[in-house]
Amino acid sequence: MTTLEKNQRRLIFFFGLSAFLVGLDQLTKRLIEKNLALGEVFPVLPEVLEITLSYNTGAAFGLFSSGTGLLTIISGLACLYFIFWLVRSIETLSFWGKLTLSLLLAGALGNLIDRLLFGRVTDFIDLLLLPGNFPIFNLADLWINLGALIYIISSLAGRFERKTESL
Repeated sequence: MTTLEKNQRRLIFFFGLSAFLVGLDQLTKRLIEKNLALGEVFPVLPEVLEITLSYNTGAAFGLFSSGTGLLTIISGLACLYFIFWLVRSIETLSFWGKLTLSLLLAGALGNLIDRLLFGRVTDFIDLLLLPGNFPIFNLADLWINLGALIYIISSLAGRFERKTESL
């Protein structure tokens, strides 16, 4: 198999992963909207996790709630940047680097779809274990935070870029 074929397979895998995660994000949001009224609470684990339908016109955790238009543009540009970075660096990124970009792309795209279609983002995960009144979030937010965490850890460990041949 040539290097080009390997890189094409890698891109298909990691873009496929992003597409799957976006689909999961969108599916869960629509299911929650279909089954809960705004503000309605469905307890999953008492004092640990609740599902609560909420809408957010701002960024993560309700920041910049009046900037929907600007946030839509920023989200779109972020998606393009992650796509470009992944395509351009497919040979030099480690598995962790490619996974980071796939997660960041999935999260940004999941929330971008909501902003474009509805002018707001659907949130529903309410973790009661976290200190204070932690904001309600969604799977796209989870993908973004997980991607950021993997980026930090892999960068500190010197594992963001590939040193040897790997997926």
